Amino acid sequence: MNTMQEAIMNDKCDQILVAAEDAGLQLELVYSALEHKGQFPNASMLECLQVGAQEWDILTIVAE
Repeated sequence: MNTMQEAIMNDKCDQILVAAEDAGLQLELVYSALEHKGQFPNASMLECLQVGAQEWDILTIVAE
């Protein structure tokens, strides 16, 4: 992964975390993301956060 791709991925992760904080669900999001990581060890951090956001219906504006 090059520096630009890493920066984009970090920005998307940050957007999800901010949306979770705004919804008061940051702890729940992180818990769900960690559960997903436990089930799928090769999953990226972004994928784990996206799964957590879906589980908690956290609206995100993160496009692929």
